[in-house]
Amino acid sequence: MKKTYLYTFLGITLNAIENSMTIVTNLGSILWPVSIVNMMHAFGWTMYASIFTEGIVISFLTMILERRMSWKQWREELIFLTPYSVLMQAFATVWRWWGIDKLDFIAPLIVIGICFFRNHTVYALHIGTLVGLLIQNRFTSFC
Repeated sequence: MKKTYLYTFLGITLNAIENSMTIVTNLGSILWPVSIVNMMHAFGWTMYASIFTEGIVISFLTMILERRMSWKQWREELIFLTPYSVLMQAFATVWRWWGIDKLDFIAPLIVIGICFFRNHTVYALHIGTLVGLLIQNRFTSFC
């Protein structure tokens, strides 16, 4: 049972590290973090407040749509949301303090370069990557 909690917390932590970095660098992310960024800008909220509020609202909407109020599901959602939202805010603060938000696309290119010297090839760098680098920031700032 203790291992389950450890792995759950480890998973939440790794997820928070990755998602906070994609938000801070503004290089694009999956749909949920994108909605969090939009809430932060629309309402002037912190990342923590945006994640926690969105999670609570979505949890309630899910229960309403399923026509089933599950307090166990609600409790589990809170167990996930609380550390996740705190860790997302904390890691975003660390990334900004380290200046990663100023690196933009340079940081991933450095990582790709290091991996290239080790592997002698580059994986998953295609036309979509180029398109994303050229227009994604313009597109997301427009939205």
